[in-house]
Amino acid sequence: MNKYRVKVISKDAYVHGHVRNFYLTTNNHGVLKDYYTNATGGAISIITGNYKGFEIGVKSIFTYQTLGSNLNVKDESTGLTAKWEYELYDVFQKGNYSNLDRLDELFLRYKFKESYLSLGRLKPEYTPLLNQSDGRMMPFSHKGFWGHFNFHPRHTFNVGWLDGVAPRATTDWYDLEEGIGLFNNGYQPNGEKAAYHGLYPSKGIGIISYKYLHRNFRIALYDMYIDKLHNTIWTEAGYSLLNFNLGLQVVYQTPLQFSEGLPYENRYIQPEEHGQVISSQLGWGNKMFRFAFAYTHAFDKGRFLFPKELGRDRLFTSISRSRLEGLGGVDVYVQK
Repeated sequence: MNKYRVKVISKDAYVHGHVRNFYLTTNNHGVLKDYYTNATGGAISIITGNYKGFEIGVKSIFTYQTLGSNLNVKDESTGLTAKWEYELYDVFQKGNYSNLDRLDELFLRYKFKESYLSLGRLKPEYTPLLNQSDGRMMPFSHKGFWGHFNFHPRHTFNVGWLDGVAPRATTDWYDLEEGIGLFNNGYQPNGEKAAYHGLYPSKGIGIISYKYLHRNFRIALYDMYIDKLHNTIWTEAGYSLLNFNLGLQVVYQTPLQFSEGLPYENRYIQPEEHGQVISSQLGWGNKMFRFAFAYTHAFDKGRFLFPKELGRDRLFTSISRSRLEGLGGVDVYVQK
């Protein structure tokens, strides 16, 4: 009987993967040094067959340089090296272009009807802040617990608690205390440089979401709590009629008390900051063409903040290299 079970699980296993190639070059002005690189990589994922609702998944990703200039050579005028090209490899292992791999997923999942429970290194359901943002060779990845409940076609619930992260363009995993602030810590509202990395003993991230879909109308609610940092409530609604679509996003953030016990320059968020954002979009499209105009206003009540190591914001005006994170009291217009 045990041999039969193993045979069934192996027979029904699902294997998939991808191969990816990314060429990136920076042409600097005048005599400033130019850089280029070509990265090739891929991923392979295996999910076992389902046995009484249970299945195991594992995924590994890798990347290496197939050609390119020496990214470590400094420009004679500025003393700086390449910037964007490193993001195709590991930004914390500059100069390593071959031994770059990561165990991206390793989870146990229990499926029942259209719902599931997962534990381990996993891919959470989409949220507009915590997401993969898979625009490089290695995406954002997360570890913890996730529950997806789809009991009715119109109603979808998600609940999760995540306590580990592998940021995009890195090969290592980190707990939240070490992971938050790995990259540039930015600036405080008074212009001072912020220095909060390693000062927030965060235990994890709690996520609750609800989505409702009925004909042309949809609404989504997200509540994302980052222990010791802040709580974010994100509400999003959309309506489509004929070839037109209309969208609205409202975001409100509340700081937690932990920051009050830290010096000003060591705070991720100041106690008086309450990030508030409203974003809207009007679009039109058909099978051949799509057009949209989006507008976002961040109120002057504090900076809109979300750790860069966890994902990227998905406001209607968010585009690559232009995010709202870290800003407040601004207006953004985008035609796309």
